[in-house]
Amino acid sequence: MKNKPSAAIAAIEAMPSESVNTTLGLIGGEILLSLETCGPVPMGDIVSKLEWPSELVYMSVGSLIRRRMVGAAFRGEEVIVHLFKRDDVRGEKTN
Repeated sequence: MKNKPSAAIAAIEAMPSESVNTTLGLIGGEILLSLETCGPVPMGDIVSKLEWPSELVYMSVGSLIRRRMVGAAFRGEEVIVHLFKRDDVRGEKTN
């Protein structure tokens, strides 16, 4: 039985490599805007709110985490995504 590729994989394969980065950047921007307006949000809510394939949303969150723009933490069985404060990113402590 052959596995059917996900919509995200099919979309990525159809794009030139530059477009993948652009798409992930667009999704990342939507995630940052959502976190800025709503505060910390469960990952499931981000996936359901955005009109992108879930795999692309997960990749975008991962990219934002690697760039230390957002963080993620478990709260019970949920993963909560939150913005890093500028001081958190530099490792500085606030008073």
